[in-house]
Amino acid sequence: MLNREIATVMRGRTLSYELYPFSIFEFFAARNHSPENCAYLTTKEENRTKHLLQEYFQFGGFPEIVLADRDLKEKILAEYCQTMLYRDIVEQYAIRNLQALRIFMKLLMTGYAKNFPSTNVPVS
Repeated sequence: MLNREIATVMRGRTLSYELYPFSIFEFFAARNHSPENCAYLTTKEENRTKHLLQEYFQFGGFPEIVLADRDLKEKILAEYCQTMLYRDIVEQYAIRNLQALRIFMKLLMTGYAKNFPSTNVPVS
């Protein structure tokens, strides 16, 4: 079965519920990290905190991803993107050029924190 067929064929055969990403403090709790005094961290606590912050910024706070093994995190995120792409964009707007949309999505995902070059176009 092709990816684009999965969204239509399997629709209605799942249980949907709303689940929000973890806040940073919920993320720490899920990863069993609770430093005693945040103002005065030991070197070990500081290193663990930095490592967990880096992981939180890289993978986000979706509970399924936070609790997954490291090698599964990227696969789950890729699946989330595919589901959003087909269910929320392709079907709703009847997109025909999927290759162009995939390239556009990849540009959005990889360049979200980059500066846009300024153009010297006057704003009126």
